[in-house]
Amino acid sequence: MSRSTTRSPLAFDAATVDLDSLLKRLSLANARRNWRSLLERAEAERWSCREFLGVLASEEVAQRQQTRIQRAVRQAHFPFLKTIDDFDYVQRRVM
Repeated sequence: MSRSTTRSPLAFDAATVDLDSLLKRLSLANARRNWRSLLERAEAERWSCREFLGVLASEEVAQRQQTRIQRAVRQAHFPFLKTIDDFDYVQRRVM
């Protein structure tokens, strides 16, 4: 089979598609919250479609990872949360 180099017309009108409901149906909550402001930035900086989609997807993945970490910390019932930034590298000697 050979691939056709002509593109088929879109099955929808891009100007009237309800992107919000599509993102909701795909369970892309972060993308749904941020796509409008990200679109404004993409238009101002003249991003390609690929760049826009890459940033939108990357931010969704990052948010999901952050949510997963927060959920794991909460489920662990740590008495307090300490990060590597909180660690005191200076060793003090007690006399």
